[in-house]
Amino acid sequence: MRQSLDDVCRAVVRRSGPTYYDDAEVCNRMSAVRSTLIVFERSGSWAVAIRQALARRTAVAGNAAKPESQAPRAMASPSCRLVETRTASDCREALARTPDSLVAIALAPATCDEALALLAAIGDECPAARAVVLADRRMRSYEWLARELGAAHFVCSPRRAAEVVAMLERHAASPPSPARGTAERVWDTLPWS
Repeated sequence: MRQSLDDVCRAVVRRSGPTYYDDAEVCNRMSAVRSTLIVFERSGSWAVAIRQALARRTAVAGNAAKPESQAPRAMASPSCRLVETRTASDCREALARTPDSLVAIALAPATCDEALALLAAIGDECPAARAVVLADRRMRSYEWLARELGAAHFVCSPRRAAEVVAMLERHAASPPSPARGTAERVWDTLPWS
């Protein structure tokens, strides 16, 4: 029996705090650690937009490889592990489990201080992680502050969720950085090195 996208997305593994959406087929194709997207938001609307963009991208990739008569009619499953968190502490907990993840942080007027503090902490706590800011349109003026705090990308509309998916794919495809000590990292930042 083939599952629909909604059934896959509802196959939720509950732990204390974050909500995990898994797709076993995709985890076999991509690195389980580097293909994790952690979404920190209160409403869940960005996660829905990202899951839809993942499904569209996977369906397009699947259709390109098959003749038109054999193309699947139902949307393909998402191409990553999506972790939804509602609090900054849950997001940090999920990031501690997968420190090489892409973190999407929703920036809204109600959660501005918490989201910016989390964004600043990610670079210090998990240098291999990358952060993307999913902003409310009213928060557009915070783009450069978010970039200064470590955001790799800033998106103001759920219609641009495909950009986040593309970043996730690039992040998953990039080789992991070797484990280095603090002295080596500092040495690499010196102008004469």
